[in-house]
Amino acid sequence: MAKGDKVTVRVLRTFRNKYSKSLHRKGDLLSISRKRMEEINSAGYGELVELVDEAGD
Repeated sequence: MAKGDKVTVRVLRTFRNKYSKSLHRKGDLLSISRKRMEEINSAGYGELVELVDEAGD
């Protein structure tokens, strides 16, 4: 997987994106970079997003 490739993640807990100020609600699907996924989950609020198994969906 290349550095800039997007992954699909599911929101586990509602949170506000610190860059876009968008509200992402529980259950939403987002297409973000793996690096951004790691940044969101390391923000100190616990695991906010999880990787979606695209083969199963």
